[in-house]
Amino acid sequence: MGEKFEMSKILKFTGFENITQRSCDAFRVRYFYSLFDESVVNESTIELPGKEPASEKISIEVEISGTKAAEWGHHRSDPIELNLIKILFEYGRRELVERLEEYSHGPENELLIYSDTHEECEHDPHSVEMKEGNKY
Repeated sequence: MGEKFEMSKILKFTGFENITQRSCDAFRVRYFYSLFDESVVNESTIELPGKEPASEKISIEVEISGTKAAEWGHHRSDPIELNLIKILFEYGRRELVERLEEYSHGPENELLIYSDTHEECEHDPHSVEMKEGNKY
């Protein structure tokens, strides 16, 4: 099922939105999740449309500077491509899991990826499974 939190929560990916602004030298994507209390959920319950128990809606916006994206092989002249979206997804997902474990998340979260915050790209987009409904 993926990573579980000590606080017994299930994080379910529900979608994303490219919010990159043309006038900005950065790529920015917002990823949406539902956060369920594991004590009121079982695996089959959150699979049934219209039968989902109450959940907290949370999101994380991940921004990468144009310079850092270019260092990782993604250029500003290109439209944001799925490979970069998947890489940013994985960084954001891991950041959100960490914040949940530390109880330091809010309904809206943010992660900035710049040359002084991240070195090499740690994730291979071909090994990142970014599918709506995935649970962590």
